[in-house]
Amino acid sequence: MRLMVATPCYRSDPADAIAWATELARALGVATLAACPRSPPWLHIARQRLARAFWESDCNAVLFRDDDIWPSDETVRRMLAADVPAIVAPYVLRDEDSDEPVRRFDVVLDELGAVQYAGLGCALVRRPVIAKLWHRWEPELGNVDRGRRCVAMFRDFIADHEIGPVFLKEDHAFWWRVRDAGYPVAALDDVMVPHAGDALRFKKGSRP
Repeated sequence: MRLMVATPCYRSDPADAIAWATELARALGVATLAACPRSPPWLHIARQRLARAFWESDCNAVLFRDDDIWPSDETVRRMLAADVPAIVAPYVLRDEDSDEPVRRFDVVLDELGAVQYAGLGCALVRRPVIAKLWHRWEPELGNVDRGRRCVAMFRDFIADHEIGPVFLKEDHAFWWRVRDAGYPVAALDDVMVPHAGDALRFKKGSRP
């Protein structure tokens, strides 16, 4: 197994993300490749650059991890062991008007328990999923970014819904495309990954 740890560093020092990925590799006994660009203002652009880095690598799976999300080694181990096309680990959502986190998971399940929408703060996706999305959406969403071919598989859009048109942001738009490609999305529904939140609390080398 060769795992890419993909962290868009729009709040923190990429060196911290690389150190975290190195610790994870040591704990799990897997080879990792850390992709941690300092991101532009648009998160979907950062994520498409990470997907391109994964596409160009020889990694079997990519762990999308935001720089304020702190999954335990055991959580990532379980995500790998699940051996499913895609899986998310729910995390606490923050209430922007409160100093306390909102105690709910950033995951929407259907009546059968399958993930409909989720965040990308802690998500593991296997190569066949990215490959199918790349080929499926390249004719429509292919673009050249910094001289290299990308596919905007995280681009937001307005989707039809039973309640009317719904705006899907970059993470929900990505999962919509994954499900549209025929892949189920699983969730570790018995974990709650820490969500640090306040960027002012970030310090080099710190972990909650």
